[in-house]
Amino acid sequence: MLGTLALSHDALALAGTAAWSVYLAGSLLTGIGSGIVVVLWAELFASLGPKRTVHYSVIALLFAALAYLLIRLLSNDVAQLIVAFLPCISMGCFLHFKQSVPRPPRRTRNARVKERPPVRMIAVASFFGLSFGIMKGLIAPVGDDWIVIRDILNIVAIVGGSLAIFITMSVYKMDFDHLTYQIALPLMAAGFLFLPLHEPWNVIGTAVHQFGYQYFYIVLWALWPVLSARRNVPAGWVVCWGLLFIQLGQFVGSIAASCTLSLIEDDLGMAMVSAFVIFFILIIALFALGNGSTSTGWGFVKPMEEADATSNFEKAGTRLARRCHLSPREIEVFFLLAKGRNRAYIREELVIGDETVKSHVKSIYRKANVHSQQELIDLLEQESSIEK
Repeated sequence: MLGTLALSHDALALAGTAAWSVYLAGSLLTGIGSGIVVVLWAELFASLGPKRTVHYSVIALLFAALAYLLIRLLSNDVAQLIVAFLPCISMGCFLHFKQSVPRPPRRTRNARVKERPPVRMIAVASFFGLSFGIMKGLIAPVGDDWIVIRDILNIVAIVGGSLAIFITMSVYKMDFDHLTYQIALPLMAAGFLFLPLHEPWNVIGTAVHQFGYQYFYIVLWALWPVLSARRNVPAGWVVCWGLLFIQLGQFVGSIAASCTLSLIEDDLGMAMVSAFVIFFILIIALFALGNGSTSTGWGFVKPMEEADATSNFEKAGTRLARRCHLSPREIEVFFLLAKGRNRAYIREELVIGDETVKSHVKSIYRKANVHSQQELIDLLEQESSIEK
């Protein structure tokens, strides 16, 4: 609260020769306080599972966008006072909401984590943070009128990104790899396409990039409970790693962009830098989707499908089926085989011919690299016992 007040109130922000000291202190206090608040909320959401994390995140962002538009209608003094008290309001809501969430056992809360950091998640978070930092560092100054328009477009992009992630996760049930590399990364690359142009196109470009970044940010929040459950570690541990490296990526990206900007002399130079960033982002996206990453780790997991699974058997079966790239009909046959059902039962249950059952079973065995129903059951039991 004190940091926000120091940054927003004219009487403190313009305190003569002490202005820089006040600004620096306000920035540090705001950064530390914001980090604590975000970690607490993220840990609380992660304890609720991926589906509810996505739902609450989308609702929170929609309320935040509405609050921003309403605050803009108020006088400057009133708006500054409200902004200064927002951290207190957030923590009040957090304490109230936390009472309805079951607490994990004390031994789990106080356990020392011996797992190695989630390297792949850290790499993805760092890359997206780097891209966001580069975009912020390369944004050319615009007039006051365009700043207002840019802020409003960014809010629209945040709302759009939130609704888009809800649709792609809930309706189309896309997995993490495709949510990240097929949608979020190309959107962020598209933002750089507009950057070398002048108003209004460069302003639109920042909004497009914000759309992709916000989309990924919610993907990251949905990923935390999945990693926490699979590794059997506290959600806060996973959250802190993700937030730390996405912020470090932003810091490094903004510094690199500022250094690059000092070397750019004309629009052609900006166009070349933007083209290089776009090329690099798309190469990363194509490489990540093309190197088989969707068949390993958490990338192939569909967060809403994972949340809908009601037992460890279903969760393990879903992971194994996705990793083996089974078709929808093969998945149905796979689960019946895993329950010990014979071909006659499967034929009657799914109302298909005997030859069709044989064909599906043969394909499932081949994709799972097993030779019998018992080997398939053993493979599923092994999958259930693995802590990811």
